[in-house]
Amino acid sequence: FAAGGAVRLKTSRRAPELGPQGVGSARNRAVEMAEGEVLVFLDADDVMLEGRVEEMRRLCLEHPDAIVGSDFEREPRDATPRYTEYHRSLNNSNLLAFAFRDAPMAMPTLACHRRVFDRVGGFKEGRGIPEDLHFIYAHLLLGGALHKTPSVLVRYRHHPAMTSLTLSRRTLLLVRVAAFEALVLPAWADRAARARGAGDGALSPPASWSA
Repeated sequence: FAAGGAVRLKTSRRAPELGPQGVGSARNRAVEMAEGEVLVFLDADDVMLEGRVEEMRRLCLEHPDAIVGSDFEREPRDATPRYTEYHRSLNNSNLLAFAFRDAPMAMPTLACHRRVFDRVGGFKEGRGIPEDLHFIYAHLLLGGALHKTPSVLVRYRHHPAMTSLTLSRRTLLLVRVAAFEALVLPAWADRAARARGAGDGALSPPASWSA
């Protein structure tokens, strides 16, 4: 968005011989061309609702070390009711507690300060890759935070050609398990060692990962 509310678009083309490089590659190329300090993501098949850019910019500047997301409305409204209800149940008090059940925030709603993107190193590229999960978990592994506003700022469309429907449950599970092993188990192991040293057999999850 340029001065005065005008919209300025940039486009990019890759050599045809390279073939499709996946959604992560497209996002990375877009960020390379972007000039602002705040990155607001939107998939081509979804709709940004009024006020989203302003709200995401405000939140990203208030929380420059966080990935920021929002609630969404589904189109059609009766598509994936359990998935929609799951995301509506998430808020800043339980995002981390449910981070390994599914993506803690829906990718079409995400935004972040450019320094978050640079610290992570961008999205993982390639076909058949859940680039949103990789990005969020890499961010958390670096000590980053998550922040969600309950405002509905995106119309998230569901249709048979969605890229996310091409990902196998096994692929998603392997990514979540690897993230759990990297983010949670070391903290549990440390607490277990300290509990044994103190003669205390009880062990509870790390406080930061509790509901």
